[in-house]
Amino acid sequence: MKNLIWSLKFRSIKLVADPLSDLLYNYSNKIDFSWDSFTVVPLPLSKRRERRRGFNQSALIAERFAKKAGLLFENKALIRQKHSPPQSDLKKWESREKNVKDCFSVVDRGKLEGKNVILIDDVTTSGSTLISAANVLKEAGVRRLVALVMAKA
Repeated sequence: MKNLIWSLKFRSIKLVADPLSDLLYNYSNKIDFSWDSFTVVPLPLSKRRERRRGFNQSALIAERFAKKAGLLFENKALIRQKHSPPQSDLKKWESREKNVKDCFSVVDRGKLEGKNVILIDDVTTSGSTLISAANVLKEAGVRRLVALVMAKA
C-alpha cells in the first residue's frame, strides 16, 4: 500500500489510482452499510500543492471510487482555503491540529446541504485533517458523513 500511494503522490503515476480505488471499493462492499444515497467528496489540496503536483491524488481515487460505486462525485464544493505544511512533516498531534485549523471551506453549500457524504483521503495519521474537513462539512449542512482512507500512517 505504501508503495502504491508513494507512486501516485510523489512519482505522479496516475494509473495507480485505479487499483487503489478498486481496493477501496472492494473494502466498502464488505461493510454492511447502504452507500446508495451518498455523494463522494475528496479531501482537497491547497491550490499551490495541487499546481505543483499537477493533480489531487485523493480526487483521482475518489472519482474512480464514485464511478465504480455508481455514486455522485463532487470535486469542487469543499476547498482548502489556505496552504500549510504537509501533515507528514509534523510529529505532534497538537501541531497537526493547529496546522489544519480553519483550512477548509464549503464554497457551494447547496451542493452538499442535506446530503450524505463520503469524504475520501489517501492517508491519515492523527485524523486532524479529516476532523477539520468533517467539521466544515457538518456546519454546511451535510446530513451524514463517512470518511474512507486508503491507509493509516
